[in-house]
Amino acid sequence: MNKDDMVEEKIKLLEEQVASLAHRVKILESHDRVLCGNGKTEYVYTIVENYALEQAKKERADARP
Repeated sequence: MNKDDMVEEKIKLLEEQVASLAHRVKILESHDRVLCGNGKTEYVYTIVENYALEQAKKERADARP
């Protein structure tokens, strides 16, 4: 894989991440309550924040050698 291909791949990945973050922001702004699997209701933004934190932790763990 040459340098140009690597740059294109990185750009594509970053574009996907930006789209994902834009979707999350939209959800965070809605502040709608949802019924969770445990029978309780929670604000969507809390669920999304927790999910984002879990994903960030996984990405950091995967990035470690």
